[in-house]
Amino acid sequence: MRRFRPARSRISTALVCVAMSAGLPVGLATSVGAVAADDQQSKVLSAEEFAGIVTGARGADLAGVTVEGDLDLRDLESIARPFRCRSCRFTGAFIATDLIFERIVDLSGSVFEAPADFSAAIFEDRAGLEGARFAESVTFGLTRFLSGASLAGVEFGESAAFERARFGGDAGFEEAAFASEARFEAAQFDERADFAGASFAAAADFSATGFAERASFVRAEFGRVADFGGATMADGANLGANVFRQGLMLVGVTAGGLIEFPGAVLFQEGFFVNLSSTGSLVLDGMSLHPEAELFMDGLAVDRLILDVERQVDFVQGPAVKTRVLELVERTGRESGDLALANRARFRLLDMQGARKEGLDRVVDRLIFRDVGGYLVRPLNPIIALLSLIMAGGLIRSARPLGDTLRNWWPASASGGDSLNARQVLRRVLLTLEKATARILAGIAAAMRVAVKRKADHIELGDPERTREYLMVGVLWCEFLVYKLVFATIVLALGNSNSAVRQLLDAVTG
Repeated sequence: MRRFRPARSRISTALVCVAMSAGLPVGLATSVGAVAADDQQSKVLSAEEFAGIVTGARGADLAGVTVEGDLDLRDLESIARPFRCRSCRFTGAFIATDLIFERIVDLSGSVFEAPADFSAAIFEDRAGLEGARFAESVTFGLTRFLSGASLAGVEFGESAAFERARFGGDAGFEEAAFASEARFEAAQFDERADFAGASFAAAADFSATGFAERASFVRAEFGRVADFGGATMADGANLGANVFRQGLMLVGVTAGGLIEFPGAVLFQEGFFVNLSSTGSLVLDGMSLHPEAELFMDGLAVDRLILDVERQVDFVQGPAVKTRVLELVERTGRESGDLALANRARFRLLDMQGARKEGLDRVVDRLIFRDVGGYLVRPLNPIIALLSLIMAGGLIRSARPLGDTLRNWWPASASGGDSLNARQVLRRVLLTLEKATARILAGIAAAMRVAVKRKADHIELGDPERTREYLMVGVLWCEFLVYKLVFATIVLALGNSNSAVRQLLDAVTG
């Protein structure tokens, strides 16, 4: 349905009457009527004329207006009417400190060419500044947004100050661009805070900021240091797909939910010092630049998930690395993620073994790590068992294999009779077949020793012969080594598989 539009002259006349009754100049009333007309194109108003519209009976409901001069609203205690000026342009300073906006404020798409100051202002209804552009500094220090605010897509040319501001409702800064420093020190977000896709070209200061609900910084880009020192994240935060080009500060953060970094990239230092959380800190989705460093002193979190293969080397300090790996291992055990727990356990023991010296180091590297897998990697003892069986088979087949290879050439050939190519090929294939049979026979013999429940009883033919004692000792040692490796495999499987672990616990009672 097409809305009825009264004639322009009637609207102007009515507004002139209202303005005259309020004691305003007739010229101002005429300007008011001209701007209020729906079919009026972009108009230029002085700051005084615009202030008169704002304080009028209908309030400001404008679009595409240019306001020239400094607009100072400090003399007003409150504005009771809606304040709308969409896609407007303010050439002078915009000063609205200590002002109470009782109704909705809509400055979406507007351009502020000079500094703007909303310090200690109170927005009782929703404030909308979507797509606005502040060419110079803007201040919202101590400002209260009782019903939330939308600053999605706002461009901040110079510093943007929100120190101690309070957002009573949702605060949307999606795709906002901060060309200079962004200061949110001690700001309070009572509901959702969304900075998805925001870009911070300079320092972003969120120190001592309070986030009552889960904060989102997904796809945000921080050109300088992102400082969340002392912040409170009651329900955690999502800092996924972010880019931290000059460091991340989470010093002294207190959190109660999941803090995660899926797809984030850290180029320099990441400080997680004295971070405490009753939730989880998940770092395994973060990519680290070769020059990045992780400082995690005093970390106290309920759960820590970290890529022990790629990220532990970036943690600074051996004692801190130990503490981090212990936290990751505990997280894996308590959450039932044995793979994570075992990776952390293996890396922890490997790191401790690397600090040993002399024979202790050799034993740790060769026996406990490479063969035993520190009882958390079953593949290591399995490979060791197969290697031992292969070695035992080759040793057993060494003598018959040597005889076969020495006699591969027929005696008739040595007497001067030559063999044709077909005979030579046949002889070679026959020798290879015999050699393979000798090797397989040796491996089979070694496997029989490995799988037997107990060693064969060996009678000494001549007790005076040392060689027979040595052979018996070697066979017993071989048998015991196989059994030890088998036991290692079982224990490693039990530590890496919950079903096997339950089975072992049931068997051992």
